[in-house]
Amino acid sequence: MCECRSSTVTVATCLAHACLPKEDWLARRQLGGVHWPVYGRPGTLEYDRGPENEARGIQRGLRRYGIAAKVRATGHPEQHGTIERLIGTMMRFVHELRGTTFSNINERGESEPDQRACLSLPELERVLALAIDSYNHTTHGQLGERPIDRYLAYYRQPALPDADRVPPRLSADRLLLDFLPYQVRGLSRPGVRLFRVDYSSVDLLPLWRRDNQRRVERIVVYDPRSLARVWVLDETTDDYIAVPYRVPRPDMTLAQSAAARHAMHQSKARDRTEGRLFDNLAEIRAIEDSARSATTRRKAERAVQASRGVRETTMPAGQATTAPAAAVPPAPAWAGTAIAPFDDVERL
Repeated sequence: MCECRSSTVTVATCLAHACLPKEDWLARRQLGGVHWPVYGRPGTLEYDRGPENEARGIQRGLRRYGIAAKVRATGHPEQHGTIERLIGTMMRFVHELRGTTFSNINERGESEPDQRACLSLPELERVLALAIDSYNHTTHGQLGERPIDRYLAYYRQPALPDADRVPPRLSADRLLLDFLPYQVRGLSRPGVRLFRVDYSSVDLLPLWRRDNQRRVERIVVYDPRSLARVWVLDETTDDYIAVPYRVPRPDMTLAQSAAARHAMHQSKARDRTEGRLFDNLAEIRAIEDSARSATTRRKAERAVQASRGVRETTMPAGQATTAPAAAVPPAPAWAGTAIAPFDDVERL
């Protein structure tokens, strides 16, 4: 597997978020009052056979942190009903938010998400954090206690060794890197080459000299969301070395890189250099910008038309009509109020 789908990055970032303390994350979102003391290395990661879960980067991270992998048996959804129920509870909440697209067009009905949407991504993160906080502090019907109390009770067991009462804090600087996708590349004096782009740094020279100036293959980690730099693993010191483009170039995602390489291959041009790759990238971005501008212009025109409540109709020459504004769907029950605990949490 040479390239990684975006869903693999989702798994990596999810694992990093789960393992790290939440205080800084909450503080950056003005949610310092939320109590979410859940962090630490999990003992087991249970997952299905999706390619994003079995990607090499994810598996390398699991091995590095000693996290056992438990693959769910196919065709037995009853074996993981707890997490599915929790996901269903959260998704029902999400579908109450203005602008939700639902799971398919039939569920969406007559709703127009692009006109009703009002939350930015940071705002959505704050809303979900508040929802999780409500869930964690709501009494569970079967357990008779709050989920957060059940979680903390594990660390208060009398028989638990003192060393295990506080989960060790993992390094935020490298945790995500240990789960991101990677490729194995030969390290030469100039650096490494990945996706037809050269990367170089003077910080790689000690590794090259240590290997007696031989071409030694090393793990090169990359983030599909930004290929402006990669990270070479120094297995001797167990440190990552950040390596930027050898020649300053615009940043690009893995998907943009793949599109530019595909365009270069389809053109059957003799020039397949790095420069040609970034020329293709610039042309692709110009097309995207043009399409985005047209889309933005159309949305602005629709917004102006909707604000005036004018609906164009075909009329005889010299006549016009003004139709009443379309009815705006009522706001969800929770809009403008504090997020209440989930009603169905008692039935989990």
